[in-house]
Amino acid sequence: MSQQVTTFGIPANARDIVVFVHGFGVRWDSRGMFVDIQHALPKNWGYVFFDFYNIDQSDVFISPIDDQIARLESVLQKLKQLAPTATVHIIAHSKGCIITSLTQPTITGNVVFLAPPEIFGSKLEKYFARYPNAKLTTTEISIPRKDGTITHIPLNFFEQTKDVDAEEAMLNYSKKARLHILQTTQDEVLGETAYNRLRKSPDIEITAIDSDHNFTEHSREILISYLKGVLNE
Repeated sequence: MSQQVTTFGIPANARDIVVFVHGFGVRWDSRGMFVDIQHALPKNWGYVFFDFYNIDQSDVFISPIDDQIARLESVLQKLKQLAPTATVHIIAHSKGCIITSLTQPTITGNVVFLAPPEIFGSKLEKYFARYPNAKLTTTEISIPRKDGTITHIPLNFFEQTKDVDAEEAMLNYSKKARLHILQTTQDEVLGETAYNRLRKSPDIEITAIDSDHNFTEHSREILISYLKGVLNE
């Protein structure tokens, strides 16, 4: 049976809570990145993990963009009910940065974008069409992921996202919330990113590190060190 996981880990004395927003085509726990970050948070900080998609064992079914925006809004609304006075921070990865920007949530804490894409729909379709062992049918592309899951992408998803301007979405959100962007210079998924339009905004701070897309190996330590600095500002 398919399901969407939501986990609210909120200590009784939590004054700060981090909402983790995952990337495209994966579960919230993909690559263990969010778990590693959460373990490095102060013990009295809360956290929220959730899935955008319906999950059926190892199968991940991509949902429409509007549904993903509604999902994030719902999670944040529930969090407001559970911890109305807490300072809420958002850490988003990859495509999750664009969904967050399109949602434009009002929060009192920091917003951190990890390896956000400059281009959204069209580049995703080309990338996954070339993905090793990808299978194309008349309705979807299914791709096996390194974490053992299989992502099912309906072909109309790319039609929905082709006109999404990722940088414009982030620029618009920066008018509402200051953005901290961690740029990955050895990104095997996004390739080379410049963020030229974002650099012109006084409300966006960009830090570049020599890392792959998922901050593996030594990059994970650098990521956590960076986040500790930003979240404690």
